[in-house]
Amino acid sequence: MARPTKLTQKLLDKFQEVLEENQNTLLCTDEELLMLLNEKLEEKEQISEDSFERYKAWKLKNNEELISQFCGLYKKALVKERYSLMQQLKDTESSWQRWAWIIERKFDDWNLKKKSEVSWPNGKDLEIIKIGTPWQK
Repeated sequence: MARPTKLTQKLLDKFQEVLEENQNTLLCTDEELLMLLNEKLEEKEQISEDSFERYKAWKLKNNEELISQFCGLYKKALVKERYSLMQQLKDTESSWQRWAWIIERKFDDWNLKKKSEVSWPNGKDLEIIKIGTPWQK
């Protein structure tokens, strides 16, 4: 028999508190976000990194409603964070690169380096072949 989940309404309430306390909470890594959450919980209620990742990935067999709420809170906070960063980028005439840098690293779909990498369907990286110009021997 599996252990009962620690995903409870109390954990959800504390998670929401963490997300609402600081509007830039999601600039934290997941590890830091988990630390902030666990600081608000009693020791026996604290969750591990594996549990946090399972909750985020919707990999909990029971408690569909609670896992749905957890994912909803996390995704809504990400949307708010993205909106806030995009507003900063839009509203800043000088040093806009700072906001672009943060956005690119926080959100994979805005990561230009990742989008520019090319690989063949077999998973091997594309080989770059240097071709000389006709006047080089």
